[in-house]
Amino acid sequence: MGVHRQLTTAAVVGCVISALAVIPGAAAAPGAGAAAAGTPAAVPSAPPWIPVHPERKHRLIGAPIGEVCFDGTPPMKLAGKPPELPPSSVYRCLGGVLVAHCLVDDEGYVVEAQLWKTLDPADRQAVERALADWRFAPARRRDGRPSAVHFTVTIPIARDRCR
Repeated sequence: MGVHRQLTTAAVVGCVISALAVIPGAAAAPGAGAAAAGTPAAVPSAPPWIPVHPERKHRLIGAPIGEVCFDGTPPMKLAGKPPELPPSSVYRCLGGVLVAHCLVDDEGYVVEAQLWKTLDPADRQAVERALADWRFAPARRRDGRPSAVHFTVTIPIARDRCR
């Protein structure tokens, strides 16, 4: 079993979400749900995971990892700058918000991420570099212990002058 499940875009019910109508959620195990009942389930392909701190991933093997809306305190961003996008990036001209689904470990490091908007490779690299410098207060379970968790991060992109 891998460190995380394959993710799909799904509406989350029962969670407080700040200004997001759709965020990634954990997909059911293969053969579960509608597919098990004989109804084919349409599952969009998930964006690839970007390794941010791959050297930390081995620490999570066999460790419990909280879901997007786990029962505890979510991670809180402590430090990190927005990505420095290349001059050719359309996001510099338009501005807006990038949404990343991150695996944050129990020490507050982003281990890997999925970006939920199509980005060119230069934009992906800029976001990967930015997330590598971000630090979070780790998520905490109800008993107060730190926990690795899947977490949705919004990355505001300021509108820059277009050329």
